[in-house]
Amino acid sequence: MSDQHFSSLSLSVQPALGGTFVAPVPLPRTYPTVPTTGESGVWRLDTSGMPKCGYVIRLSASDRTIVNSGYVGWGAEAFVGLCLKLPTA
Repeated sequence: MSDQHFSSLSLSVQPALGGTFVAPVPLPRTYPTVPTTGESGVWRLDTSGMPKCGYVIRLSASDRTIVNSGYVGWGAEAFVGLCLKLPTA
């Protein structure tokens, strides 16, 4: 049996100084567009025009679980840091 409670996921860049996520499908991803059985793909960040400095990629996801009959959804986030540098000669 699969977990069939997926609600949404999103990717963002912090600080928001440009950059575009390139993916096989548009963001954000939400149910019912995303099947509850999941999906896979390769996500890329186009850094053209972004200033050379440090950034954080934020992945946020939530589900549609009914929690204590009071609200819907559990959420989670993950962060990954990166630094854009000038190319070396």
